[in-house]
Amino acid sequence: MTVTISAKGQVALPKKVRNKLRITTGDQFQVEISGTKIVLTPVVTVPKDQAWFWTDEIQAKVRASEEDYEKGNYKEYTDVEELVRDLKE
Repeated sequence: MTVTISAKGQVALPKKVRNKLRITTGDQFQVEISGTKIVLTPVVTVPKDQAWFWTDEIQAKVRASEEDYEKGNYKEYTDVEELVRDLKE
């Protein structure tokens, strides 16, 4: 697949590529040069007030809790009062 650079230095990604990679208007990319290649990597921005969730520490805890859940290491409650009693114990 070949694309052409416009007079303003812009490249239009073919619709087939955009659809396959789910690229939409406004998406951002990191641009890198690798030898003689241009590499575009999608970038996802996170609001500052949510950045804590994406720290290595929190992500490790999330992964651990998902593993526990998949192993069946959880308890189900029939009502809120039962949960509160268990938390107080």
